Amino acid sequence: MDGRSNKRQSYTLEQKKEILQCSRSMGMREAAKKYGVKYMTLSGWRKKFPDLDVGIIADMYMSKLEKVEASLEKEIDELQLKLDHIRQRKQVMIDSSH
Repeated sequence: MDGRSNKRQSYTLEQKKEILQCSRSMGMREAAKKYGVKYMTLSGWRKKFPDLDVGIIADMYMSKLEKVEASLEKEIDELQLKLDHIRQRKQVMIDSSH
């Protein structure tokens, strides 16, 4: 996206979301330059779509939560295997003592 064109560019909601997300990390001026969007257009999107901006933040937190959840599920599986192994060893000890 060049930004020097006089043609009016149309952006999808997903594109706007991506650009707004990028503007959060690199700043509005840099994101506007990177995507060829006028600074005032980007500023207008933030005002027009406050929920979209909040949605971006929610998506970031959800992504982090999903990673934590996957890590915890893996840890639970590993602990379950250890517990099963301990139970088996306990049973062997009980059986051998009789």
